[in-house]
Amino acid sequence: MLIVDRSLTPVHGDVVVVALDGQLTCKILDRKRGCLLSANSKCPAISVLEGQELVVGGVVKASVRYHRGG
Repeated sequence: MLIVDRSLTPVHGDVVVVALDGQLTCKILDRKRGCLLSANSKCPAISVLEGQELVVGGVVKASVRYHRGG
């Protein structure tokens, strides 16, 4: 579960909810390199290329994490 603030302007390093070409994802915004980073270092960065549609839905302010499924 995420608490997302849609009123904030995202800045470098924020965790954001975005739609990239219509696909929703939650990533770390890297404005310096123009990409979206995963919190998992095993996942590659997603480069945002010219012509792609990037819509920021909001900035993640907090999260609730479950440690046991079920």
